[in-house]
Formats: sequence, structure tokens, C-alpha cells
Amino acid sequence: MNNQNNPLKDIRELIISSVKDSIEHEEALVDVSPFWFRNFFYFEDPLGGFRPEELFTEDLIKLFVNCEAEIKVISGYFGKAKNLPYNLHIAIIGSKGIGKHTTLKIITKIIEESFPEFTFEFYNLEFCYDYKNNKSISQKELNELDNRKLDVRIISCSGKNKYLFLKRIKDYKENTKLTFSIWHTRNYPFNNDILVNREIYFNNYSRINIIDVFTRRIEKFLEHTQSSRQYHDTIINDLLPKMAESFHGNLNICFLFFKEIHHQARIINLRVIPVSLIEKFIANYLSIKTQKITTKEQEIIDYYLALPNKTYITTSNLKDDLDFDRTVAWKYLENLTRKHVFKKIKYGNPSRYQINEIFLSFYEAKLRKDYVFKERG
Repeated sequence: MNNQNNPLKDIRELIISSVKDSIEHEEALVDVSPFWFRNFFYFEDPLGGFRPEELFTEDLIKLFVNCEAEIKVISGYFGKAKNLPYNLHIAIIGSKGIGKHTTLKIITKIIEESFPEFTFEFYNLEFCYDYKNNKSISQKELNELDNRKLDVRIISCSGKNKYLFLKRIKDYKENTKLTFSIWHTRNYPFNNDILVNREIYFNNYSRINIIDVFTRRIEKFLEHTQSSRQYHDTIINDLLPKMAESFHGNLNICFLFFKEIHHQARIINLRVIPVSLIEKFIANYLSIKTQKITTKEQEIIDYYLALPNKTYITTSNLKDDLDFDRTVAWKYLENLTRKHVFKKIKYGNPSRYQINEIFLSFYEAKLRKDYVFKERG
């Protein structure tokens, strides 16, 4: 048989290399089922219910924690909107899951009920979603929203629709007294002129706030039965304090950690979360932050963070932009992947690498200091 027509050799090499990689580099983190909570004592996901497209309910306010200062400032701008002598653009920036969309949703719903004279829209450019009315809209309807004269316009700017926003920012300012754009810190257009008048940064939560966020949700969505009492006490007394102290108020990391440790407990058939497992998982997460990074690896990380559109990088990017030899670039990207700083999202020639969400979450403060609030000459 002609070996050139036989795929078994390539498959065999793939299997062998994958097994060897797994032996040499233990995976610290596990994939999380979207229904992880069903294996415990929850009748509903305690971390769900805060997606911006979901219906506004009073539960949203009851479960919401912190951001009072931001709510006051943003609401104050609504009050000024009709009498502004000029058109303002305010960028709202913060880490993933920090509460940007939820804050704006609470504000706009209460303003809609209490101040009907305000004209405003709240929508996403890329997904054509109208948050104000909780519905998908057509491209034609989106264009009509873009062209309306409004007191306030709120636009959700994911990394993918960033350039749609930048392309139309002048039109938005001309048609709107006050434009709010909402950004993840990592997607904020550091190197682009977005005609921004002010930046409002949503800070990470305090230790007490983190405990409060999770306690409120656990109390609401946990089945309060005799069998769940020990589980409840373990979470409240052991898991939440250690988690809040370890991750410095980064809510996104806390969400990821909370899901994964419960999922892992289910894999090994535990019905409560022992302190030993909590400490092991915390050590796994913190090891990502404390990896020894070489000068060249740090150069690659800084290059990635400064990219206008942070989707992925390849060896070709490093060859063209940083003048790396392609083989050397591949070795650095593979090392960063083994250290859980990057993850490979597509195999090929060249392969694509994306920064690890957990690693990046640890660097929100760095992004804010070095990029978002960098003093401009």
C-alpha cells in the first residue's frame, strides 16, 4: 500500500505526540459543563441571569452588588444630557463580568419608567440586539437607530464590532447629545482616536463585595434542605472567603473558579467542597499568574495586549511585526501555551494562539495603567 495515500501514519503521530504532551504538561484547569450546578443542590445556576439580553426583573437589583458610585455618575450625565451645549462621548471600561451592561440596564430601565421625556437607545452593533426592548433587530432597524436624533445613545462595543463603532463615532456624536460606549478593558481601542471626552473605569470588587455577590446568589438559588446544609456551610465558611482573598476582586476569575471547582468536585464524586480541594485549585490559578516569563515571552505578551483587535496571533505576526525567526516564534508560543499564558485555538501552518482568559484577567489593572490611562503627550 502506498504510504502517501494512507492517513494512519499522521494520525498515529498525532496521537503519540498528544499523549506525550499530556504526560509532560499536566493540565491545571478543566472544561466546565454549562449545567454543572445540577449535580449539586441548586435549582438554578447561581451565576446565570446577568446576560445583557435577558429580561430586566426586580431580582436583578436584589442580586446586584456594588457599582453605586458608577451608577451615580452615569445617572448624573443622563440628567445633564438635554442641556449640554456640546456632544459628549463617554467610554465605560472594565473587566469582563464586572457589571457594565447590568449597571446600564438598571439605570435605563428606571429612567425609562421615571423620566419618559428622555430619548435613548441601548444596543449592540455586531449582534443587532436592542437591549432596551430585549429583542433582536434587523440590519435595517439597526441603521435606523444609528441615524436617530437622541438625547442618549448607549452602544456595546465588543472586540469584533470595534471598528464598526470607530467608523461611525462622528455620526453618533452629531446625532446624540451623550454617547456611552461599553468596552472590555482588553478591547478598548488604545491606539485609535475615538473622540472620547471621558473614561469611566469600573474597578474590581472589594473582598466584602465578592463574598456578598456570591452569598446573595447562593441564598437565592440553593435548595435549602437538610441534605444541603453541610454543602451550604462549606461554601459560605470556607470557599468564599478564600476565593475573595486570593483573586483581588476580579469577578471574572471568581466566576471561572467557582464553576470549575464545583465541576471538579462532581467529577470525583464529592457532594461538598473540601478545604484541600479549594487550596489546590487556588494554587493552580495563582500558578498562572506567577509563571516565570522570559524577556522575549514578555515582549510577545505586550505585543498581543497592544494589538488593536485581540483575536489571535500566529508565528507570521511575530515574524512580520517583531522580526522573529518563524521557528523561534513557534517555540516561544508553545512555551507560553505550556505555561497556560496562551492557548492554541487552531492547529495548522501557522497555528493560531489566543491569550488565556484567566491569565489576562489577572492583568486588568496593568491594562488600565499602561494602556487605557496612559498619559498622552
